[in-house]
Amino acid sequence: MSASSFDAVEMIRKRPGMYAGPLDDGTGLHAMLFELVANAANEALSGHCDRIDIVLNAGGAATVRDNGRGIPVDIHPRTSKPIAEILMTTPVGGARFGLGMAARPIGGVGVVVVNALSEALDLRIRRDGKAYAMRFCRGKLETALQIVGDTAIHGTEIAFTPDATIFPSNAFDIAVIDRRLRALATHNAGATVTLTDRRGAVPTEIQYRI
Repeated sequence: MSASSFDAVEMIRKRPGMYAGPLDDGTGLHAMLFELVANAANEALSGHCDRIDIVLNAGGAATVRDNGRGIPVDIHPRTSKPIAEILMTTPVGGARFGLGMAARPIGGVGVVVVNALSEALDLRIRRDGKAYAMRFCRGKLETALQIVGDTAIHGTEIAFTPDATIFPSNAFDIAVIDRRLRALATHNAGATVTLTDRRGAVPTEIQYRI
């Protein structure tokens, strides 16, 4: 990881509340989830995505998956790193890579903040007939981008576990998420959003149209 990306991650981890919001009332925790949802919703607003899945798992982990274009996997010519890695580790806008996350009309903290404040983050990308995966630990690259198979689908999937050393509680509030997703429904992007809560004995599911 380059010095600049390492410094960015360390800076975020030293002052997490400055980037994610208050840590003790759930604001920062939910801001992380909403950032990923916003990126997917921006893909929908751009006409590249019509399905978004949000899954709350036991142990505080959450997954956001869309069927958009998939984060670019090309090697950036100036850094010799995959664009996906740059987006996850440096505070750059998606505009320069032609991503829906660029304008951030309904977005928030930035995906690099989500990565930096996660105990673990797994990124899966499906595009151009290939499935890619990479893994980060507290914002630092742990497993480099690699092809893990062939696929006929496309999109981005991010599974993250908020860092328990930063957040007093990793319990996502379904009511807070529900209010946010209902607010997104006013954007009329033509996408179906499914929220699945697997933390109880019986999973529950809610669908929205944004």
